[in-house]
Amino acid sequence: MNLLDINADVGESFGPYTLGMDAELMPLLSSANIACGFHAGDPTVMNRTVALAVRHGVAVGAHPGLPDLQGFGRRFMEISLEEIRDLLVYQIGALGAVAKRHGTRLRHVKPHGALYNMAVKNPDIWEVCANVIAELDRRMVLFALAGAASGRLEEIAARTGIRIARECFSDRNYMPDGSLAPRSRPDAMIHDPERAAAHVLDMAGGRLRCVDGSIRPLSPHTVCVHGDGPAAVETARIIRRRLAHNGVKIAPPDSFLPMPGPDTGPDTESDTVLETGGAVPVFSGPRFRAMGEGALIADLGQDLSPPVNRAVARVFRALSGKRHPAFGDIVPCNASLMLTYDPLLISEDAVKDILRKEICAAASGVRSAAGPAAAGRRVEIPVHYGGKDGPDLDWVAGYLGMRPADLITAHCAREYDVYMVGFMPGFPYLGQLPAHMTVPRKETPRTRVPGGSVGLANRQTGIYPASSPGGWQIIGRTDMLLFDPGSDPPAVLRMGDRVRFVPVRKIGGPPGHEETPR
Repeated sequence: MNLLDINADVGESFGPYTLGMDAELMPLLSSANIACGFHAGDPTVMNRTVALAVRHGVAVGAHPGLPDLQGFGRRFMEISLEEIRDLLVYQIGALGAVAKRHGTRLRHVKPHGALYNMAVKNPDIWEVCANVIAELDRRMVLFALAGAASGRLEEIAARTGIRIARECFSDRNYMPDGSLAPRSRPDAMIHDPERAAAHVLDMAGGRLRCVDGSIRPLSPHTVCVHGDGPAAVETARIIRRRLAHNGVKIAPPDSFLPMPGPDTGPDTESDTVLETGGAVPVFSGPRFRAMGEGALIADLGQDLSPPVNRAVARVFRALSGKRHPAFGDIVPCNASLMLTYDPLLISEDAVKDILRKEICAAASGVRSAAGPAAAGRRVEIPVHYGGKDGPDLDWVAGYLGMRPADLITAHCAREYDVYMVGFMPGFPYLGQLPAHMTVPRKETPRTRVPGGSVGLANRQTGIYPASSPGGWQIIGRTDMLLFDPGSDPPAVLRMGDRVRFVPVRKIGGPPGHEETPR
């Protein structure tokens, strides 16, 4: 298998009690299974964890459990299939609302603890899970134990029209029948990160080593790293590194498992995920924040979301074009916009009314047009990739499980929206990279990044217009001057423009070092 998801159970803190290292673990994942309040988590923890996942470009999934906070959802219960259906709908619905507020949607469902193990023993529970997914949103993927009742799972998937991702566990040993070794056994858990990584490589290669030394065939789509383990972060880091070294790409299952039958949902790669009934984008807001007297921030959404950013761009263009006499500066950002105004000429409530009207029109415009491309320019930027111009290219390629040449091709294959210009004059934040190309910032920023450097951070790419300290992963450099104080306007790129990178090549030589005459 050359594609594998890395998931973890997160959001399991409760009130003042912290469990797990979610902030450290999240950048290493491609999928996050977020507790929904029954076995762990609470509304505030759910909100915080979804925001964290969105920030790192990680697919958000529901991790519903039995109503057993004291037992952490790991104690079996006598419960009917109808009750299981209802508690699934309740928990998935709650987390789905939180996800919508943050500009995303649920991408998968993974039952927790005893509920998961009950389903392994009684596949009728898997069928209940599948039916709930089919009723709520069939684009969601159901995570189920790889090798357990595989024939029945295939039947359930075919009957309900959903996708099922076969899951394996990095830190759990297996019984000869392919079930997880009970936690009561002393050898149930794998605590050493190196051993866990070797275990994952075996399973990714199709071989499951059981506690008695026997070998079973296995073909997983996703591997779980338990987020509450003391070595969870180091384990995930080593697993990701080993998988990349062995040519395995990391991606959430809904990005590579084909939809059975006609796909009535939007393309998962489009990231147009704020919607009502699968069609009309809606925005979590606006929510207003007064910044003293005479300034107001309108929040249209949370974190990165292409439809929300495009709505911000439309509101910015509309307000800039109308030149209201009471308005001053208009400053757009990823998902918000700040407006200054003269309180002697217009009231705060009147400003809010104007903003609500423009935001409503922007929401409609995003649905009916191609976002900022309708008014922005298309700009090609030539880039020298790799070598001294892109000192992090090889590291990023290894982290993503790609060859450097494939990373260059992928970076140049997309057209990026200019989400905002900030940090320093002329610095464009461009989005959005696909989820499987999410990379963390450098743990220790460089004290000097040369001007023109092209970098990656999380799911964005950006360009340093001048030399500056910085923590983005640098994969190339452009000779194009992006900021000139003597020009009008001084910045080449502005919000709403679309950017495509073009590799600069040496004739007859390797890509990424010398310029080709054009």
